[in-house]
Amino acid sequence: MASEVAQAYVTKSFLIDIITRDIGITEAILELVDNSLDRAVELFEIDVTKSLVEDYQFNAKLKLSEPITVNIRLSKNDFVIEDNCGGISREDLENEVFIFGNPKEDTNYNGLSAFGIGMKRAFFKLGKKVELYTTTEDEESAVIWDINEWLELGEENWNIPFSNVDDVSLEYEHELPGTIIKLEELNESVKSRFEQVEFINALKSRLKIGYALFIKSGVKILLNGEELTHNLPGFFTSEEIGYTSKKIKHKDVEIQLLAGISPVEDRTPRGWYVFCNGRMVLEADKTTETGWGTALPQFHPKFNHFLGFASFKSKNVKSLPWSSTKWGVERDSPVYLVALEEMHLQTTPITNVLDRWKDSKDDDDIPTIGLKELLRDGKVVSVFASAKAEATFEYKPKKERPDTIRISFIKDRSLVESVKEALGNPKMKNSTVGELVFDYYVESELG
Repeated sequence: MASEVAQAYVTKSFLIDIITRDIGITEAILELVDNSLDRAVELFEIDVTKSLVEDYQFNAKLKLSEPITVNIRLSKNDFVIEDNCGGISREDLENEVFIFGNPKEDTNYNGLSAFGIGMKRAFFKLGKKVELYTTTEDEESAVIWDINEWLELGEENWNIPFSNVDDVSLEYEHELPGTIIKLEELNESVKSRFEQVEFINALKSRLKIGYALFIKSGVKILLNGEELTHNLPGFFTSEEIGYTSKKIKHKDVEIQLLAGISPVEDRTPRGWYVFCNGRMVLEADKTTETGWGTALPQFHPKFNHFLGFASFKSKNVKSLPWSSTKWGVERDSPVYLVALEEMHLQTTPITNVLDRWKDSKDDDDIPTIGLKELLRDGKVVSVFASAKAEATFEYKPKKERPDTIRISFIKDRSLVESVKEALGNPKMKNSTVGELVFDYYVESELG
């Protein structure tokens, strides 16, 4: 007898392909770091966005027995991530952790669990066998998940059985409760990447910048035994130049904007740095994502010293404008459109100054000293100390033009050498020749 229904369901292999297609290996690792830090944020009520506006150190306030730590170890054979961020309860493991697309519906903290697929797709991206051990204040649990065997069970059985804690090969090493995850039978592309020095260095850089506010707030992140430091730039300030500090709010999202000029010694081209609940999602952006080439001029090297920070914070993670990979923004998000308009307003006076003070010394229509000279007398202000009060970027020059100007011209080489001979010094600098000839004319004709 023919069936009266047409089957409709998602296969496991199709789901794995879809959710891992647009995520790289680095992003997969960051998803697991997010998973660790999300638990710490919830349990200890950590708000690392405060470190944009103050010297925020949650460890001292909480008086924890050890720093909150995320330790990542990787090799061609396995990947291990261990944290002491509070652990995962048996109830959450049963009803939430392994469900696809099931973020906390009752979210009421500034967390990083946005889409409910991060940890699972990270497992699929990296390897075929997962060992997980977790402990809370009250209980401990373990899971050994062979993904290939799980796939062979077909679409009628999606459940993942618990294991005996004595069966896992993991050794948890922290005083505070937490979780350790080991991935083995790594995918071939992962094995090869884990052996590349440039990949390790790139991962290190992403960890340092992506979790800069967490590191600044007291979280320790280690990669293959090396403790990472944050490297966010600071602003240049002086009597002539300040910076912008502005807060706005859109529905349930708080937005903090900081913008100014980086120090002249800073050789790195800057741009906009964008955070969602403390997790960086755009680094030094100079594209249309932050308005360059649309409402703002196309980014040009003369704007290399523009420096901006945009922080979005909400207890409703679904309101934040991050992309599903958490590296990029949802450009059409209503809250991002509101912020972007304000970002344009705050960027324009800064780019006007940078455009005006480009290092062109032969144009009489602009001041005759360049940006280096403009920024010479001032100080660097840490971005973390920059937003204690509302401020507006202002440029208040003491003097538009110096009392001296540069004169340059080109003359026949043999004629210049004859002048040097006449002046009694054939090795004289060309610039000195020019100065002496000018002084001679002033003394003879104007004196």
